[in-house]
Amino acid sequence: MKKITFLIIFGLLMSFPVLAAEYPIIGGIDINSPDVTAADFIIYTFNLLTAIGSLFAVIMVITAGLEWVSAYGNPSTINKAKKKIIIAFSGLLILLSSYLALNVIDPDILKLNFQDLSEQEVTEVEVPDAEGVYLYNKAGFEGDKLILTDSLASIIKSGFFENVKSIKIINSGNVKWGAILFADVELEDRTISGTEYEGNCTYISSDFSSLNSSSGKENNPPVGENKLSSIIVFRGSVGGDVTVYNSYNCQLRNINYCREDKEDDKFEESEPCLKEEEQVCHINTNEFKNIEEVCPEFKWDIISIKANKDTGILFKDGNSEEKGKCYYFNIPSGGCFNINKYSPIYGHDPLSINLFSLD
Repeated sequence: MKKITFLIIFGLLMSFPVLAAEYPIIGGIDINSPDVTAADFIIYTFNLLTAIGSLFAVIMVITAGLEWVSAYGNPSTINKAKKKIIIAFSGLLILLSSYLALNVIDPDILKLNFQDLSEQEVTEVEVPDAEGVYLYNKAGFEGDKLILTDSLASIIKSGFFENVKSIKIINSGNVKWGAILFADVELEDRTISGTEYEGNCTYISSDFSSLNSSSGKENNPPVGENKLSSIIVFRGSVGGDVTVYNSYNCQLRNINYCREDKEDDKFEESEPCLKEEEQVCHINTNEFKNIEEVCPEFKWDIISIKANKDTGILFKDGNSEEKGKCYYFNIPSGGCFNINKYSPIYGHDPLSINLFSLD
């Protein structure tokens, strides 16, 4: 019977705020106001539960006191009454401790002032683009884009889009990105495809809002909008140094098989002897240079090339300031590369060269 009575009283206490026509003001907070916030409601609920808990503890102490008085010395009844009083005071102590703890942490913690989320201004967080080379199918870095961190032998076959009008390069920290651009070469009788890293070429290491424009030596002559066919993406910088030889395996020619006198009929089938500077040439450049300008004493064709570090080498059939068919390859640090006699640049004159230091 006591348990049922207790549950009825507790239920009425808990449902009182819900059943009331107007909620009472507790702790200076009126939740009947249309301007009440979520924070106000949380504080109001905390104060309400604290008040209900305190009231319940007082009622429990009074009830236990009456039971003790009416026990007439019965030890069992007195012990039960004592336990109820201890429980009631323990509950009051917990309520008081929670309130004091919140005030010690922050005196204003029970005075929260949350703005309505609908009134808050939402700030858009801009996620930075990842590093790499970005291709756009519209000028000014607009339209669809494709990020590259590796070379692409055919733009069309990539399945993304055919036309590229602008390119943006995003670097991260000490990492520097660059690109070598290839396009078709229009000849009088035929067109040489710019796919597979051949055709007309140029290079960039900065942004170009339009591939119709140039900046210094970069994209000069311009590859042109909608002309890009393939692209080599590299990590590093424009410029480097290599040593070129007119013999295979980056070696000087054997002087035992040459003739000093060019007119000597006894050695018609042998080659004339060459000085060292006529057999080997050191090239250091960060732009297209004509071979005959950087190596004026060098004789015959370039047959092999040696690099001091990881280097990309770009040859162009023609003068440095002109368009022409290009040929690109990499040489690892300390490596020697032999030029194939059937390569696109073998035996061409004039011939220009540019170097790229690779990370």
